[in-house]
Amino acid sequence: MNKRRNSARPMLVMLAVAAVVAQFGASAAEAGSKGQRQASQRQSESYSHQTQVQRTASGHTRSDTWTSADGRTASRNATVVNDKAAGTRTRDVQRQGPEGQMATRHDETQRTENGYTRNSTATNAQGQTTIRNVTANKDPSTQTWTRDVSVNRGDGG
Repeated sequence: MNKRRNSARPMLVMLAVAAVVAQFGASAAEAGSKGQRQASQRQSESYSHQTQVQRTASGHTRSDTWTSADGRTASRNATVVNDKAAGTRTRDVQRQGPEGQMATRHDETQRTENGYTRNSTATNAQGQTTIRNVTANKDPSTQTWTRDVSVNRGDGG
């Protein structure tokens, strides 16, 4: 699917910056102001976005490509594998920015008796790794979810 839009670009840039900040632990103020500068500088640029989703025997793959008016591209490729018998879901994502910078993410989710656990490892273009572990449980009597989250941001050294 190809779409050309001018008015949505600033919002998409801000959402992308927010996702990167949340995933890689950069300073929100620093990254947010950078994203605002980029959005204001590129408001009049048009771009196209293509998405391809393919179902597989045990999950799916998704490939997204963004191309700017001047031919620069960014991409995101994800592979999801579900094992219903084991109660697991694995997701691997690779991103490449318009200047060639790479980032990866690996998630492993395991269903538990009352919820799930998820272990995630994300590595940004500078080689810094963030590990995020989640344990979520639902109390059946109150229908309330409780999540415990731990985050370990590495220095990429």
